[in-house]
Amino acid sequence: MPGIFIGVKADQIGAEQPKTEADVRKIAADQRKAIQQAFDQAKQAIQQAETQALAAANTAKTQALGQIDQTAASASAGAIVIPGARSDPPICS
Repeated sequence: MPGIFIGVKADQIGAEQPKTEADVRKIAADQRKAIQQAFDQAKQAIQQAETQALAAANTAKTQALGQIDQTAASASAGAIVIPGARSDPPICS
């Protein structure tokens, strides 16, 4: 009798194998989809951060160049540079 019982169980297990394989394939497909979505979200976040960083760097560069130009303009407007002349500060009245 024990041999017959084992044979019946083996048949039942064998009958469930196609469904089990299909379930495993579905789980794998779901995991692949979840991983792809996570990757796409991370990639989008990195691209957005890159865009913002480049914009901030460009703004900083533009402001720095503007300050340099402003300082140079105010320095040259307030003083005439004569080669060989002394560089004493102007006398305020």
